[in-house]
Amino acid sequence: MQPEAQESRSKTGDTIFAFGRTLADLDPGALADMRRMSLDGNAHGAPYFWRLASRHGFGTGDRLATWARIVQIMAILTDKGQPEGKRSPHAPATKDNGWRGLGQALCDGADLNWPGELPPGSKPRPMLSELRFARLLAARGPMRAELMERAARALAAKKPPGAQVNCTDLAYFLLDPDNPAHARKLARDYYARLDRAGRNDDQSNKVDATGDAA
Repeated sequence: MQPEAQESRSKTGDTIFAFGRTLADLDPGALADMRRMSLDGNAHGAPYFWRLASRHGFGTGDRLATWARIVQIMAILTDKGQPEGKRSPHAPATKDNGWRGLGQALCDGADLNWPGELPPGSKPRPMLSELRFARLLAARGPMRAELMERAARALAAKKPPGAQVNCTDLAYFLLDPDNPAHARKLARDYYARLDRAGRNDDQSNKVDATGDAA
């Protein structure tokens, strides 16, 4: 990776980290405005969004609109309620969390215990179906952000309270749509999580059948 690209990725990561802290500290009304906001047509966005835009230099035109969708989606992923004790919606990939990416969360609903106990013979069902996930990866233009927002709303409804998501993956996927590496990373993480759950389930079924884990 070129030094300029590395610097840009680092800046994006720092910006997303700052957004997460800011969103967790917002009062419920301001956060609700961010969840509902739009810059489409004559829509003017949410008041607090423009403070973030001024602070972080979102630019204009399509880039500004993309940052608006990123902020909106992060607001959707932020827990509702008063800010006291609320966690950031964002958790960067680290060794401690197994280098989790957004793809894992789209598979398991940000639930580390997924899929739990399954009936014999059944297969793990991902939070975002494989068909919807494939459509998301293939989407271009405005539909890419639209499908990501829909996926985020489904994730927000499913994830345990306080669960965090790697939002830098979200930012790269929307800000740099012509780079296939970002879609490939989502796919790699999603299917790694799905396959691991399937292997664990197969092992559990073998144990149940034999009564012996050896």
